[in-house]
Amino acid sequence: MQQKPVSHYMCGAIIAAAMIIFSILVYVLGYFGNQMVGYLSYLILLIGIIVSVRLYGNSVDNSASFGKLFSFGFKTTALVIVIVLAFNFLFFIIFPEAKEKFFEISRQQMAEKGNTEEQIEQGIAMIQKGFWVFIILGTIFMCGIVGLVAAVIGAAITKKNPQSPFQQQA
Repeated sequence: MQQKPVSHYMCGAIIAAAMIIFSILVYVLGYFGNQMVGYLSYLILLIGIIVSVRLYGNSVDNSASFGKLFSFGFKTTALVIVIVLAFNFLFFIIFPEAKEKFFEISRQQMAEKGNTEEQIEQGIAMIQKGFWVFIILGTIFMCGIVGLVAAVIGAAITKKNPQSPFQQQA
């Protein structure tokens, strides 16, 4: 009896949930703004997509081609992006102090780079004006790139035994 193929909806939801739980923990524990801790969220995405592509390949008896495996990984990534975008929107609405902390961290980073007070104020004003655009595009770009790389890696390392189109289906 052949098992049911793994769904990209299920995998995407699980990966997004893991990333959201991690983000909430980072915020609650006071690590919000720590770049190295923030990168761990992308590691969750990378590993999650690779594992989900491998699970999908195994669930179809390794008969999927590279393209089909990659497609599965990319669809999973797209779903993760949609869910994480919705979370980011809700997060910054529910916790407006996180938005202010984001501006404060940006101000500190600009000061550390040696910018003048006028340059810092102009930069913060620009970030405040385009905050949602930065959040949306940043999420799409970063998760998209990481997901793309993970989909390629997952498709490349998953065992493949594609069936010839001339083989008779039993």
